[in-house]
Parts: sequence; C-alpha cells; structure tokens
Amino acid sequence: LAVHAAARAARRRAADGEGPTLVELVTYRMGAHTNSDDPTRYVPEAALAEWRTRDPIERFTSELRRSGLWDDARHEALVAAVEARLEGIIERALAREVDPTSALDHVVAEPTARSRAQRAEIAARRGPSHPDDTGELSWRA
Repeated sequence: LAVHAAARAARRRAADGEGPTLVELVTYRMGAHTNSDDPTRYVPEAALAEWRTRDPIERFTSELRRSGLWDDARHEALVAAVEARLEGIIERALAREVDPTSALDHVVAEPTARSRAQRAEIAARRGPSHPDDTGELSWRA
C-alpha cells in the first residue's frame, strides 16, 4: 500500500510538471536465486527470520485476509489458474523446434573466434540427427 501511494504521488508530481521522482523500494529476496541455489549455505537463519516478518507479499496477504478480500479458496483458485497457464506456456515452448545455437545470435556485432567455437560446439553436440544443421554461422540481421 505504501508503494502504491508513493507511485501515485510520483505520477501526480510528474503530471503537474514537477519532474521525476525516485521511489526506492528496499526489500529482501526470500527465495533462492535459482532452483540449484541453497541460500541456507550463506544466509544466517536469524537474518531470514527478521526479513520474513517484513516480507511485503506476506504483509499484504495478511491485510487482504483481515479485510475479508482474500481467503484460502481464492488463493487455491489463483494458484490453480496460474499453474494451468504456466503448464500451457511450457508445453508450447517445448513443442517448438528451436536451434540451440540461436542463443548466440545477436550477442556480438561480429563473430569472434570464441563465439564461432561456442556455436560449433553446440552444433556438434546436437549431432547428425539434424541434417539441416551445417554448423555454419548464420548471423541474422
């Protein structure tokens, strides 16, 4: 709610010609960086426990529950809808035929020895099952 109020005030200032406003939001990443990260190795439990009490998502959820705008049924329905949507997105992504060397497209303006070697390594790992893959560079404009 404080972020919403600050953003509204900043917008109002800008619309009134008073210039830009910097809104600084200080919070803490409660989860891991990736699914292979284990923050318990480097984050003291006491620090995590302190931030847990200040987690803006949990605080807002609690406020919504107190005001009767959120409950377990709504939460479960939202989780189910999001999971279904994500599953559809994942299925469509996995169904696409994507050349893995395309990850190197548009990384550098001109191919370097290193980028050519990386592209060749990826092409080699794909193997002969992709007859259209010559391993040649195909820099798209």
